Amino acid sequence: MKRSVLLLLAGPGMAMLARAQVNAYAEVTAIVGTTLTVANASETYDTFEDGEQAILMQMQEDVVGPYLSNNGTFGSLNAISSAGLWEVVTIASHTESLGLPVSVVTSGPLINIFHFGVKHRVQLISFPQLGSPDFNTTAPITAVPWNGITGGVVALQVAGTLNLGHDIRADNDGFRGGTTSVNYTSSCITTTYTTSSTNYAQKGEGIQRFSSTLYQYARGRFVNGGGGGNPRNAGGAGGGNFTAGGYGGGGYGCSSGGYNGRELANFFYWNRFFMGGGGGGGQQNNSIGGAGGSGGGIVILKANTLATAGSCATLYISANGADGGDSIGLVPDGAGGGGAGGSVYLEVLNFSISPTCGVTCQANGGEGGMVLNTNPAPGNWVDTGGGGGGGGQGAVMCNGAAAGVSAGTAVGSGGVHQPNGAQASNGLGLPDAGVFGFGGTAQLPIELLYFTGRPVAAEVWLDWATASETGNALFRVLRSADTQQWNVIAELPGAGDSQQVTYYSAKDAAPLGGTSFYRLEQVDSDGSNSFSAVVAVERDAIDGAVVYPLPADNMLHVHMSGEGSVELLMLDGLGRAVRRFTFATQLQQLAVGDLPNGVYQLLLTSADGQVERLPIVIQH
Repeated sequence: MKRSVLLLLAGPGMAMLARAQVNAYAEVTAIVGTTLTVANASETYDTFEDGEQAILMQMQEDVVGPYLSNNGTFGSLNAISSAGLWEVVTIASHTESLGLPVSVVTSGPLINIFHFGVKHRVQLISFPQLGSPDFNTTAPITAVPWNGITGGVVALQVAGTLNLGHDIRADNDGFRGGTTSVNYTSSCITTTYTTSSTNYAQKGEGIQRFSSTLYQYARGRFVNGGGGGNPRNAGGAGGGNFTAGGYGGGGYGCSSGGYNGRELANFFYWNRFFMGGGGGGGQQNNSIGGAGGSGGGIVILKANTLATAGSCATLYISANGADGGDSIGLVPDGAGGGGAGGSVYLEVLNFSISPTCGVTCQANGGEGGMVLNTNPAPGNWVDTGGGGGGGGQGAVMCNGAAAGVSAGTAVGSGGVHQPNGAQASNGLGLPDAGVFGFGGTAQLPIELLYFTGRPVAAEVWLDWATASETGNALFRVLRSADTQQWNVIAELPGAGDSQQVTYYSAKDAAPLGGTSFYRLEQVDSDGSNSFSAVVAVERDAIDGAVVYPLPADNMLHVHMSGEGSVELLMLDGLGRAVRRFTFATQLQQLAVGDLPNGVYQLLLTSADGQVERLPIVIQH
């Protein structure tokens, strides 16, 4: 049964939850078809119930692959795989043991592929519908901090108006910062990048789970988790997210600071984003080192209208990273790196923001910890201890212009050693690099509706469309085997200035075997460029599926070149199923006249499990 919660009436048709946290969480340990096996459920603030929605998210994934050797490449990104992917599901049924869920059955097939194992974490988060239909906040709403298994995400939806009178925050709730080392004195050590020895400071957490203690300590990064400080007294590095963190400061006569958590900018999209990486810890031998700061978590907010009223100090919707720990004393040690900013995603149709009660969205990196030598005798031990690297920027994303809402992402500054003035590296990236949909620098100068790839016979076809373009000179299609090295395989002229939907296509006539990665480079007439999200194409997908016309008005035609039955699932922009059926004929007509204008996806699944995803535009 649904656990009761305290409600305070706020007027006709409105109700407010008298609590600061609104989500239930559970670890997902396996998925078979539409059945999710769950464990470690927490229903303190909400419950998982039949007929309600939840968010399924791949929190951690095997992205490092072979980069596990003790050298400078340790912890590098090999392939993003399913890391950060999320979708909204509806709970059709669930079973419980001792009052907590142990299995959940979704109402339809899943969009994404989720992976499990010692390097992975998958999480189910309740997506409560607050209000009836409007909702007034009564207290700040926050995420439950990530504990290595669950948490880190605050998600809510309001069918009517969300009357915001308090902050919504996931600050410091993301991937955890690394701990300091034990007390250990040694000469400078620069060539150890990973070890199980706690004589080295711990790395910050990132988008791959630590599967061995051998991977937890020393200066090598762990993807977007900052590296820990090495002997002697080096600082931890800042965590990364949309942009990279800063390197940790060198220690006593040494350059053994942590390697910075890497950037994930190329992989952000509406259905893929990440918690901020944790900062690395500082190395110590006097018990005053600083621990790494945790990264920012994730905020997902859906509402018809976001409104404020009256006068107030600025309200925040934020996922900021935490500052790294300081090292202060007579003989200071290494300080901790700052956590990276997390991710804020707004799916809001309308804004009614009072000019005297503004809203600011943030995902800033935390500051690196400082080193302060308090020895009153000038010149004594002035070189001890390295500062912590600054945290990288997160991302704030909105589905369109957000009138009255400001947005920003900023890096954290590197920690300064006082009195010698040495500073660890700041987080990387220009100000507001992680702002999407508010006019920030990370937004493509075109309005990209979709970019997708699909195998057809021995080729890969790439398709994309823009809703508008401003000063768009050309597109380049880039291909990679590992998301690290990119080669141009096609170049097409842009439409320049356009206010109508424009469709593009290109072919990769000689694709790589297995999985190929593709992204668009868009070049402005002034030579500036931007990149799309990365898409992966596997060569074993359904061959020869064609849909037409595009855009569709009342009827969409789906043509299959192969034999056998195919399951068709049509999804809207939030991942909700709007059409579902199975057909065995080569040509199928799909009525879409009742669906709103927008971009949809068709998921076509053959009897042997091959899947193809096709973007669909409906325009009446």
